[in-house]
Formats: sequence, C-alpha cells, structure tokens
Amino acid sequence: MERFATYRGVTLVEVMIAVAIISVLFLGLFAALTTAFNTTGINYSNAHLQKFAQQIMEEILADSYANLATWNNKTVTYQGMIAEITVHDFAVDTKQISIFVRVDGKDTRTFTVATLKTN
Repeated sequence: MERFATYRGVTLVEVMIAVAIISVLFLGLFAALTTAFNTTGINYSNAHLQKFAQQIMEEILADSYANLATWNNKTVTYQGMIAEITVHDFAVDTKQISIFVRVDGKDTRTFTVATLKTN
C-alpha cells in the first residue's frame, strides 16, 4: 500500500474544477472585448458625424450674414450621412444655426451642432 501513498497525480474532479474556472475567466474576457469593440464602433461613427457637422458649420459661418436665409431647411448628404440645417432669428441681428446629422436609414438624429451668428 505504500506504493499508492507516494502517487501524486491530478484527479478528474480537480481537472473539471480548473476547466470551469478557466471557462468563467474566458467568458468574462469575451464579454469585455465584445463591449469594447461595440463602443469603439459607436465612437468611430460619432466622430464621422461630428466632423461632417463641423465642416458644414464652418462653411455656413464663412458665408455672409445676409445669405444665412438661403441655408434654412437645407439638407446636405455625404457618404451615407444626412445633415438637416435650420436657421432661425434668435434676437435682433442674431441668428441661430442648428445642424442635425444622422446616418441615412435611421430616423433618429444622432448628432447636433448649434451656434449663434451676429450681424
């Protein structure tokens, strides 16, 4: 019987417990990576929408105050993005410019830029 007392191996129960622990760790890692990839994709899309809105806003602000009315209710499309521009009288000699940008095919507005321009 002494021969079995010196045997140092791994039992099936120990292997199953180790596999269960490693599986739980990998599931947590997989969930974290999935969330990170989704967040990165959303941020990438938002960055494109923001850049598109800023480019349009810079073009509008470079235009003269007298021509701002021509931008009202105008729609600009570019690479699957749609920008809806509105210009309103905010106060005397002041107009509010708002740009709502969304991805084509989605009904929700996903990015908004607004500013004031004075005469």
